[in-house]
Amino acid sequence: MAEILTSKAIWNEAGKAGIALGGTVIGCSLISSLVGQIDGGTMVKFFISVFGFLIWAAKFGGCIWLMSFFMKKLAADYEEVTNHDTYRLGVASALLSALIVAGFTLASVMFITPETYLETFQAAMAQSVPMLDSNSQEVFDSLIDNLPVIMFVSNLLYCFIYGWILSFILSRNIPSSNPFAK
Repeated sequence: MAEILTSKAIWNEAGKAGIALGGTVIGCSLISSLVGQIDGGTMVKFFISVFGFLIWAAKFGGCIWLMSFFMKKLAADYEEVTNHDTYRLGVASALLSALIVAGFTLASVMFITPETYLETFQAAMAQSVPMLDSNSQEVFDSLIDNLPVIMFVSNLLYCFIYGWILSFILSRNIPSSNPFAK
């Protein structure tokens, strides 16, 4: 017999979904960064870029599938689940997974590979500096100090908005409704 859905149950299911979604994104990001460190010639770089695209596609499709899976699981496990309930699950899952991914990004920027982010930022700055005035250069210099916060907030917003839109799209058909029923 299926249970009655409560707010606590939605957050419990969202926690599981958030961990699965966040783990998928982090796992794919780690694989992509490890493969990206392989040195080689032109063909090796080509295969690395193709593999990077395949990892990105797996991450993109995997997140969609996981969100759909957890929404369908909610509809199967609880009585009288509505489209609004699956939408609430999706938004809560998006928030929790976004926090996990943004937290990993913050740890990566601050502790795991800070030199990689610093080198990338400095390379971008080196290309832009000749076109900037002194005030703009000072702003760029101050951005280096705030890079972990900027990366955390931007990842949090990006992941949450992506999950929010995804949950909006998927929840419209989960659970499927009969338009001819009363």
